[in-house]
This record gives sequence, C-alpha cells and structure tokens, in this order.
Amino acid sequence: AKLDALSNEERDLAIYNLATSYLKFGNLEEAAIWFRVLQGVSTKHSNDATFQLAYISYTNKEFDNALQQFKVLENDKVYATLVVYYIAEIYNRTGRFAQAEGIAKEFLSSYPNHKDAAEMQRVLGESCYRQRKYSESIEPLTVYCSSVQYPLRSATYMLGMSYLNCNQYETAAEYLG
Repeated sequence: AKLDALSNEERDLAIYNLATSYLKFGNLEEAAIWFRVLQGVSTKHSNDATFQLAYISYTNKEFDNALQQFKVLENDKVYATLVVYYIAEIYNRTGRFAQAEGIAKEFLSSYPNHKDAAEMQRVLGESCYRQRKYSESIEPLTVYCSSVQYPLRSATYMLGMSYLNCNQYETAAEYLG
C-alpha cells in the first residue's frame, strides 16, 4: 500500500503491521526503523512502538537504552506488569541484584498468579544467589524449576549450589547431577 494514500489511522495500522512483521521474522533493524516512524506519527500506537523498541534494545543487549524506554511505560495500563519483569531482568543482568530482588518481591506480592510469576521467581532467586543469600534463593528457584517445563540450566545450577552452601548435600546433588 502507498502509505501516503491512506488515512492517518490506516497508515498507522499499516506501519504497525509492517514493523511487527519484520520483528516476527527476526529483522530487528528494519522493525526498529518502522517502530521509530510509528512512535513519531501515531498517538494510538506510540506506546506499542515504545515497548517494541525497548524489547529490541533488550534483545540486542543494549540494556541502558532498553531500561530507559521500559521506564516510560511503567504506568501504562497495557504494559505495566510486563515492563516490570524486563526492568527486573535488566537489573539482574547488569549486576544490580538488590534492585532486581526488590522489584521481584514487590511484583510477586502484588501479582502472585501472574503468567510471568515463575520467571519473576527465577529473577528473585538468581538475584539472591548472586548476593550470596543462598538460603533465600532456594524457595524462589525451587518454585521456578517446578513451574516451567524446561528450567534454565543456570537456575538449576544456582539452586543446587544454594543447597550445597546450606549444607543440604543430598538435595544439592539432585540439582547438580
């Protein structure tokens, strides 16, 4: 379609669909271009574009940029709970473990049955483990490992090492074996 021949609403939807298609096919660079265009011209899809651009930055390990963009959406009705997960994960990946722990605890307290609760348990457990709070890491890592079909090897390892550091050798062997 010729974008300039469409109404503003139709144009915005066409750009959104085009950008999303590029994203789904793994062409993050082209998707980012179109999401930036959408962010600049659309009021209806501006937050969608901001989220997708933040996600692209996160995927590209541009954590400072991703964090900045995710923070813009912290109070958005659609993205607020999802954004909290990414912010906690960014803190965890960039060594800000106490911040990740605080966010994860708050999220799990507010949304214990959320679809991302297991992943947030992992973030909580990993952040406690990395702060050498081994006894505190056991419960969230156990919940995570029992809640997902294929837990991350790193989470299973941290759980085993947490048990080891708490002198629970038989249980440690189960996770480390």
